Amino acid sequence: PEFASSPQILGRFRNEATAAGQIGSPHICDILDFGQSELGPYIVMELMKGRALNDLIEASVRLDPGLAVLIVRQTLEGLDAAHRAGIIHRDLKPENIFLIERRNDPNFAKVLDFGISKIADAQGQDRSLTQTGTALGTPYYMAPEQCQGKRDIEHRADIYSLGVILFQALTAQYPFDDESYPMLVLKICTEPPPSLAHYRPDVPQELQQIVNRMLAKDRDHRY
Repeated sequence: PEFASSPQILGRFRNEATAAGQIGSPHICDILDFGQSELGPYIVMELMKGRALNDLIEASVRLDPGLAVLIVRQTLEGLDAAHRAGIIHRDLKPENIFLIERRNDPNFAKVLDFGISKIADAQGQDRSLTQTGTALGTPYYMAPEQCQGKRDIEHRADIYSLGVILFQALTAQYPFDDESYPMLVLKICTEPPPSLAHYRPDVPQELQQIVNRMLAKDRDHRY
């Protein structure tokens, strides 16, 4: 009840329904309905049976490169549809990639949780829930420009986050880690990403180059 009267929480709730409902991709969790009842606001979402990517990573420790690429490619298809609709996720992490069985694929990827997404309307105006100087997202997966609280976050921040996820799936390590939040942000913003080959020499060099480009500090150097 205390959250049902919070404008910020309700804003995130509406954002989730509005954003995901606009995308229309099989790799995005479907929003079926949204409304207000006597008990408060509600969202009706598709029922999915499976597990989150973080559970698969924890169970496997390090994913086979082929499986990791398969999951990331599907996630990219969902993100591409979102980006074409003018929606930036901004909080991609393994917990927000859900794997279900579909079309004989036991690891069909679905992207969840657009609650803090940034939506650009037809007039190009920014409809988001952050203000200048505010970082919103999960620290390990945030792009440097997110860590710095910049206002003009766009689709390449999602590409960076997915690069972190791919690195983690392959190595069971974060590319940047620290117990201190300020030091973690400093590393993300200033240090080059560690060598993927150091943890996984069996990963093809071409895939290592892709991960490095996704983790570029300057978004102009990312895909």
